[in-house]
Formats: sequence, structure tokens, C-alpha cells
Amino acid sequence: MRNELLAAFKNAPWPVLLLDAAGTGLRANIAATQLLGPAAASGSAHMATFWMYDGSATPETALSQWTRAPTPVITLPLRIRGGQSLRGQAWICAWLRDQERFFLLQFPPSLPQQSADAQGPAPGLENLLQFARTIALDFNNALTALLARTSLRLTQLAENHPIRQELLGIEQAAARAAEIAHEPSS
Repeated sequence: MRNELLAAFKNAPWPVLLLDAAGTGLRANIAATQLLGPAAASGSAHMATFWMYDGSATPETALSQWTRAPTPVITLPLRIRGGQSLRGQAWICAWLRDQERFFLLQFPPSLPQQSADAQGPAPGLENLLQFARTIALDFNNALTALLARTSLRLTQLAENHPIRQELLGIEQAAARAAEIAHEPSS
């Protein structure tokens, strides 16, 4: 598995883990390592290392059940750095690559506030706003690169080049997306 897959999340302020179908942690970003401990960054730690078994399901069973009935958010019982237990929500997605299944787990910024021992309040609005700001910034950075490269290619192409119209369409769509990203939400 190439490092670029998790590179976009490397400095994300929320923990992100890349797992294979067996539940082995292939990659972890900095925030995941801080939350779960150095084993998360080893590239070979099984999810059972961080899974606080509460009698409900093993990591493999949970991933298998999720594959049969996927939902965007799952609740996980975790053992975090220092041996504390944590029951929190994670965003999850899966994909196949070369006939192998992989899972990307993202833990929202509110995860450390919800321990298994004490029911904490629902995620605060400030955490959600910070998460939205982070996504908008990353989206804007990607759009800036897309617009810059498209504009550069357009200046290098002759007026009658066959892909010029396609590049103009890409440039217009990216510019519109940038406008949308900057519009205040209603």
C-alpha cells in the first residue's frame, strides 16, 4: 500500500487509520498515534490492540458486519493510550484494490470527550465548525492546485487545440467550486 493514500490525512487534527480486511492497521496519522499510542504507527498492529472487547464483537466481525450493511458512521469501543477505554464514533469507508478490501477509519474531533465510563455531551458546535473549516481549507488547496495547473496548460495550448474546450470546462467548474467553498452557509 502506497504512502500517498494516507498522505492527505497526515497532519489532520483528527485520528485516521487505514486497515486491511483482517483489521491490521497499515497506516496511522499523527493524531491516531497520539490517541492510540505508538503501536498504531507500526504498520502491523492488529485492530484488536486498540479494540476494547466488550463482549459484542471482535474487530474482524465488526468489519465483516459493516461490509454486509455499510453505514457512514460506526461506534467503536477503543483502548487508547494510557489504558483508558473509549466508546466513540468513527467515519468509515471501504474500497477494493487489486481484489483486496481496505478500510479508512476517521475519528471525529469530539472522540476524546466521550469515554466509556462517563457519558459525555454530544459533540460541541465548535468541534464541528473546526472540522468543517479543516475540510474547506483542504478542499480549497486542492482547487487552487487544479486551477493553477489548468490555467497554465491553457496558456501553453494553441487556440484550436482539441482539448482546449475540455480544459476550459474544467477551469470553469473548479472556479465555481471555489466560489461555493467561499460562500457563507445559510
